[in-house]
Amino acid sequence: MKKYMNRKILLGSISIILCVALIAVCSFIPLIVRPQLDSKFWINEALIVAITIFSLISSMFIGQASNAQDERSNLAKARASFLETIKKIININAFGQWIKKVMQPNDVNAVKERKMREVGIEDYSVLDLEYAEIKSLLETPQKYNGRFYKGISKRQINALLKIKRNGVNVSLVEPDYYLYAKSISDNRTITERSSKEGIKKSLFLTRSIIFKVLITLVVAVIIALFAIGDKSDPNWWKEAILQFIARLWALVSSSFMGYIVGCQVNDIDASYIEMRIVVQNMFLQDKEFKPIDTQEEAKQEFVERVKKEQVLQIEKRDVV
Repeated sequence: MKKYMNRKILLGSISIILCVALIAVCSFIPLIVRPQLDSKFWINEALIVAITIFSLISSMFIGQASNAQDERSNLAKARASFLETIKKIININAFGQWIKKVMQPNDVNAVKERKMREVGIEDYSVLDLEYAEIKSLLETPQKYNGRFYKGISKRQINALLKIKRNGVNVSLVEPDYYLYAKSISDNRTITERSSKEGIKKSLFLTRSIIFKVLITLVVAVIIALFAIGDKSDPNWWKEAILQFIARLWALVSSSFMGYIVGCQVNDIDASYIEMRIVVQNMFLQDKEFKPIDTQEEAKQEFVERVKKEQVLQIEKRDVV
């Protein structure tokens, strides 16, 4: 891993050096690029854009690699904690059973309860009622199975029926996800945050890069506006200096921001590793869970399948 990170630092450093050479060539050797006056500004800006993106990505690799090797970084600390915790999980099969039978069902129920709270329903047991019983609660209190239920609005009934009919959209991940390291604080469950990790990281990276590129380009464009002069001017070197400053600003500022982005990517990775550690500790602290053998597990899955088919038949009859 360290050898791979060193290669990323070397690659990023070489890219920055080449970018500096490109700036010098395009700024102080105008014979290489001598466009017409009306297109000169746009070609100059195209070079600045290329320099900005090139240096930002290069320094991002450097920042990501160097931050990962820093023992004080969030990523390094998270990896160390992960390796310590994973050693305590002896029975991998039991851990997988716990994920599917305890944590994920609890998280799915938590999402359902959150959806119910959003429409003002605090009695979660109402979801256990049949379709006809839920519909009968329209502005009318009822008593079912020895339990009293408040009257609710049509909007609340529609929300309940939707949850009961379609469930909630929670992408479940395989238990192995929590055993290998490759938390942002919010109201989502661990199961929700664990799903689509790569997509979430890519979206954050894209937004961060675009935002930082735009900031760099605004200043570079302002400087470049002063770098438009006449080619026949004997003091062309003044224009070259301004062009050099604009491009150098693009290089330095985007490199700095790219380094920050690289560290931020590592912090995101660290947050997901920390979330895995939380799940592992939850499993280790659950003394009530008793794993079962393969045959018993298959039997339970069969019973659940039959039960689910029966429930679906009842639901279809009630909907009709």
